[in-house]
Amino acid sequence: MNDNLKNKILLIDNSINVDSINFDSEFNKIITLDYLSHEKLQNKKIKHTVSDVFISDSEFKNLDQLSHNFLKWHDNSKIKKLITHKNINLGKLFEIDLHLYLLPILKTFFELSKLIPINSNSIFYSSSKICNFLEQFGVEYRKLNQKSKSDEFYLDSLTYEINFNNKSLKIPISRTNYKRLKPVVENFYFSLFKNKPDNLTNSHILVEFDPLKYNKLLSSFSNNSNYVIYNRRRPYVWNYSTFSILNKSNVKFFPESKLIGKNEKSFLKNSKFLLDDLVKNFNVHNDYFEKFFMVNNLSFWKIIKNSFTILCISRFNEYIKEIEMALIFFDKTSPSTITVWSEIGSTEQIIISIAKNKKIPIFLLQHGIYHDDDSAVNFNFFSGVLPKDSDYFLVWGDYMYEYCKKIGLNQNQIKIIGNPSFDEYKKDFSNQINSKYILLAAQGPTNFALDDLKNSVFEKYISSIKQICFLAKKFQKHLIIKLHPDPNDLDITNYIKEEYPDVTVIKTGDMKELIQNCELFLCIDISTAILEAQLLQKPTISISVKENLGLSKSKVFEYCVRTDVSHLENYFNKIFNNLEFRNNLVLDGTKFLNKYLFSKKSASENFINFLNNY
Repeated sequence: MNDNLKNKILLIDNSINVDSINFDSEFNKIITLDYLSHEKLQNKKIKHTVSDVFISDSEFKNLDQLSHNFLKWHDNSKIKKLITHKNINLGKLFEIDLHLYLLPILKTFFELSKLIPINSNSIFYSSSKICNFLEQFGVEYRKLNQKSKSDEFYLDSLTYEINFNNKSLKIPISRTNYKRLKPVVENFYFSLFKNKPDNLTNSHILVEFDPLKYNKLLSSFSNNSNYVIYNRRRPYVWNYSTFSILNKSNVKFFPESKLIGKNEKSFLKNSKFLLDDLVKNFNVHNDYFEKFFMVNNLSFWKIIKNSFTILCISRFNEYIKEIEMALIFFDKTSPSTITVWSEIGSTEQIIISIAKNKKIPIFLLQHGIYHDDDSAVNFNFFSGVLPKDSDYFLVWGDYMYEYCKKIGLNQNQIKIIGNPSFDEYKKDFSNQINSKYILLAAQGPTNFALDDLKNSVFEKYISSIKQICFLAKKFQKHLIIKLHPDPNDLDITNYIKEEYPDVTVIKTGDMKELIQNCELFLCIDISTAILEAQLLQKPTISISVKENLGLSKSKVFEYCVRTDVSHLENYFNKIFNNLEFRNNLVLDGTKFLNKYLFSKKSASENFINFLNNY
């Protein structure tokens, strides 16, 4: 059929430079496939359809559940044999990375599977990336003359932010360069430390611990104790405060250079996979992958094959080194206990696997407020915050204890100790500075759930923050927005800086210090920072943006106001003009703390006693 007789449909994704497209061409339809593309066309006032309309809410939910099945590709017996090193399945170690990579691909693939049949007499125009999708459907397509961007995986690039005099300097750094720089920095600081990891036996290992967050705990270790931090992702030291905390404490750590000698370096080099053989073996099992990565009887394996292989090679290369280093670390420290605050990270999984093989007890430490509705149980296990492999779950108080009982965890495995990171919080902090700013803790939509990729969620998040900026200005209050440290979190600076230039947006900084000096604390949805604000006796409000995972049913909202932004002005009026109302909010927060937190000032002591007496 003549091209002129067919519909011309333009599919826009975020890899396309919309400024280079002639939108005056005779496209019959324009469809955006992600929020940022929708936003760009909206700003240009170009009429278009968003791809979300092709998926119903029930289909979103089913696809989200299906996405977790694809993470188990490594459980096939032949594949498992191929990718197991020292009894550790390497494919299992990067499930989070793969999940974050797959979700937007699944969304786009499913949307195309819905929109293509109802536009059969059409030619599709799009980027090279989307044309790879279209090829799987056997439709006619044309590639736009655009440079294609290679896929980037979770934490493949980072941004280091330096704040000085209310100004922010952002320094991008690749995963590769970070891994090169980290050992150099560690060596420098290690040379200045008084405590050296010599003659260690029966050590208590703290995996991926933040010295700043657990300052009180680290300072509580006795002179003759053998506590060792093992951080492979997280730096041990990144500023003077963390250096001072570690140097004054009796905790020890091994920089990479001290953990690996010359003979061990040679062993690590020789133990790596022959990666070319790995790729060849993947090709041998191509039929398995073709059938495994399938939605609605349509395979999307060819779409992800190249990127998936690159991800495997990159991560396997890292993980074999990490496994060998962890085995050496165990030999040098002779651990008696292992403490993690998540079971999902690659470092944690490696340490847990070795510890279980050596029959060393593993303790999972609660490190935040978790979604406590029944609908969130699978998400919590997937996120690694509930115990699958740990011997004990050390929780903050009665609420989490009862939640664990309700979902069927062994009561004997649950121990209430309190939260060691809150031991230093004091009520009188809130009276030190008479500040007049509002603090907003904001986290945008993530790729952890498919719902977060909806245009409506992005729009509500951004419009809510704009409304908060408007109200802060109306009530003559300075607003500080503290973004989540996740490098993938949406930076809202560009959405507000023109209209609200006085608003301060930061990504780093001590949350405790920010909260103790604020007049009012706001939070998007749910965050552990709600507890921190209540500990410091601040009136606290949660702004409703998302409703997945049973958010509204969370216990914290029995004692903390949760409201849509449209009702926020009314709350501002009451908080700033009605002292009794403000004090009642603070009192409600205290009531919740008394129920949620056990031993608010001696959790570090409880934790140490539990480990020492185990």
